[in-house]
Amino acid sequence: DGFVPFEEKPHVLNPDYLATANQEIIPDEALPYYLSAAYSDPYRGQRIYDLLDDRVASGDPIDAPFLERLGRDVRDGRAASIVDNLVFAARDDPDLADAAETLDAWDYRMTHDSEAALIFHHWVSHYREELLGEAFEDEGLDEGYYPQDGRLIELPPESDWFGPGGREQVMLRALRAALAEIDEEGHDTYGDVAHTGLISHLTDLDFLGYPDFPRSGSGWTVR
Repeated sequence: DGFVPFEEKPHVLNPDYLATANQEIIPDEALPYYLSAAYSDPYRGQRIYDLLDDRVASGDPIDAPFLERLGRDVRDGRAASIVDNLVFAARDDPDLADAAETLDAWDYRMTHDSEAALIFHHWVSHYREELLGEAFEDEGLDEGYYPQDGRLIELPPESDWFGPGGREQVMLRALRAALAEIDEEGHDTYGDVAHTGLISHLTDLDFLGYPDFPRSGSGWTVR
């Protein structure tokens, strides 16, 4: 029933730089106006700002070669937030020891040749299902209604969603399921499940016969 006054829209005057990856740019409660119903998880935007902050602090210029490297960054903030807890939960399980060791040595980069990235990719999927699948199905809601991964990754350990067994047991069930899926599918590295054949811009062009190439990055990395 009207327009937001121009001077009250989110703005900044003469910034050193601006960045966006569809993340929330200002808390909803900070304005009396509706902005959006949904935003992307914060990880990509936060990573861009971290890299820009570091660059400015170093005194080096924000030039084209730097921006090219930034655009190809594949560090996944979800992994940085939760993998340490997963490794801790799996530390004493002999069946999970190898996976825990692989994840413990990982730098959280979703590179196509990474075994740890493959494990994490499958683990997040099963973690999501362990937390939400049954409850949402009972309410007649499919995965399209699931909250964003950021909400799940940041759930406090005492959350009721983890049930009587607690967060560690949910993590471990998801890890066992992830390893079973990897074994069943015969995957070796992340590139086996992350490849150009999954890029929507290309799948509509299947008739052109493009080959599929392993690729790095995820929906939660800058790349």
